[in-house]
Amino acid sequence: MEQWAPTLIMLVITFVAIGVLLLPTLVKYESKVVNFYWAGFWRFLALIAFVAGGSTALSLMDIPVDPVSNIILTGILYIYVAFVVLAWFHICGSTFTKGLRSLTQR
Repeated sequence: MEQWAPTLIMLVITFVAIGVLLLPTLVKYESKVVNFYWAGFWRFLALIAFVAGGSTALSLMDIPVDPVSNIILTGILYIYVAFVVLAWFHICGSTFTKGLRSLTQR
């Protein structure tokens, strides 16, 4: 039997969490690279919340989604970690290179 009240509550919580996670994307930085990674960081978190909340809402309606949602969520989490590591290396590397250039120009 479907449970409509818990499912509706879960969907509302999911959409509120997604909205809160997307609020920081409104902050803009001067650097386009930092803007890209800042927005990407928060959008990935919103995507993770969307998949996790959606799969939970579907499972509350007795729809078997566990194997598929676990595979999708695991893939998104691996891509998210790779994105964050790539962003960290890119921003740190470009900052290091810029600092090294300013030291050699003196």
